[in-house]
Amino acid sequence: MQKTSFKSVFVADVGGTSARFGLFRGDAAGAELVRAQRMPVVEAESFSELLGKAAGMGFPPGPDEADAAVFAVPGPVRGEKAVLPNIPWDADLHDAGPWSGRCRLINDFEAQARACMTPLMQRAELLHTGDPDPAGTLAVIGAGTGLGHAAILQYPEGWLPMLSEAGHAVFPLLDEEELWFSEFVRRRGGRCPSVGDDMVSGNGLALLHEFLTGETVTPEQAGERLDPDGPVAETFSKFYGRACRNWVLSSNATGGLVICGGVASHSPELVRSVAFQESFFGRDDYTQYMRAIRVRLNADPLAGLHGAAQAAFHLLQSGD
Repeated sequence: MQKTSFKSVFVADVGGTSARFGLFRGDAAGAELVRAQRMPVVEAESFSELLGKAAGMGFPPGPDEADAAVFAVPGPVRGEKAVLPNIPWDADLHDAGPWSGRCRLINDFEAQARACMTPLMQRAELLHTGDPDPAGTLAVIGAGTGLGHAAILQYPEGWLPMLSEAGHAVFPLLDEEELWFSEFVRRRGGRCPSVGDDMVSGNGLALLHEFLTGETVTPEQAGERLDPDGPVAETFSKFYGRACRNWVLSSNATGGLVICGGVASHSPELVRSVAFQESFFGRDDYTQYMRAIRVRLNADPLAGLHGAAQAAFHLLQSGD
């Protein structure tokens, strides 16, 4: 096999709300997205049915029509299996039909991290210039159905994606109103609020809207009703800034921060706001440290596909 010859790879980026499929052609040095399509995850009752629906859309049903396949899914991946949060079924490559044994399962935020090392980032919006260390760790965070975390560790001989389940950690609360909101969230979910699923996520935005206005809405409706100057936007921006700050500090991300995910993609004002900046930079001994962090917004909804394709071409290049 010529490692430099162009290959075709089939990839999927599965989230709690939507699944996206993509077909790429190229090599490890660069790839072109040939086609992409999206479907609601609720339309599939299993992982195998999801891949079957992708084949029905015209994507490769097996290795006879593509050289490799990589499927990015939420939650921790253990070998060929993953238990998926916010999805009523799990992913198991033994259920991948013709792809079984010829594909790889990766975490969805490994895909987002890998996307940061592709030309896609040339189109990312610069939110804060900072003074990044070119050799420093790059943090990646994104609110959608949940809150994903990852990082890129950089070495002289290359880079390595680092995964995290920090989105399921308990969210830090700083004042009485936040405690009241936390209790409101607990009554809805019956548990102590986590960072991702309950606070800094599409569902968290809907819960915050209900808490502050009394109106029960879906995450999509909460985004549509969002007033950039209103209390819902201000409070959510403060929460998002705090989550981003915590992840930068936890990962020592002197190389910068990339924000991605559906919430900021649909409502970028949430991470452009003064409330976000004040929460992110803080007013303490680490304010100077935080102001050196370069912050970018990758609002491309297909970023996960690009990252999964990067993993697929790396798989072909390594010969695994």
